[in-house]
Parts: sequence; C-alpha cells; structure tokens
Amino acid sequence: MTEKVAHYFRKNKAEAVIYVRGANKEMQEMACKAYALDNNYEVLYTTQHIEDVKLCDVLLIVDPSRISRDQIEYYKIVNELNEKGIKVISIVNQRDIEESDALARRLYQKFNNK
Repeated sequence: MTEKVAHYFRKNKAEAVIYVRGANKEMQEMACKAYALDNNYEVLYTTQHIEDVKLCDVLLIVDPSRISRDQIEYYKIVNELNEKGIKVISIVNQRDIEESDALARRLYQKFNNK
C-alpha cells in the first residue's frame, strides 16, 4: 500500500494545511483556523513555503494572491497541487479554486502543453 493510501485509511476528517505569506501572517493563520473549524477540517500545520505542502486534502489560503500575484505562476502552482489531489480553497472568496477556475486552468495547460 502506498504512503498516501495508508494515510487516507487512518484519518476521520479531511486534513488541511494552511499557507500564509506576506504581511499579517498571524491573522491569516487565525482566519484559516476558524474556517477549518467551521468546515470540519483538521489542520495539520501552517507553512510559509508552498513546496512544503504534502499529504493533505486541502490547502487553505486567505486569498489567491497569497500563492502568487503572477497569474501564470499561480495557475502552475494550483495545477500542481490539484494533480497531487490537494484542493485549494480561498477562505475570503469561500470557494474551491479547482472548480471555480477550471477554464483558466485549462487555458494554462493548453499554453504549457500539458
């Protein structure tokens, strides 16, 4: 059994990682923790490094600009996370980026030959 499959058998709640960046990191973390509590996510840890996000169901961010302000880089990162099975949720917009930005992701993939 792979590590990720074994991981999913052990848990009861959806597991989340909080990603904070820029100013007011403590406020970002508090807002994401409140969202996680309201939506039955178990927060595993908080990170300031997107490359540290592993083995979770959801990445919670306050705002999409926390990932990147460059749209190409933003969609590249979100696409990579989605391919790993990690859903990205912006708590300010209270939306699943994977579902709401599907067209933009398809355009990104087309222009990057994926």
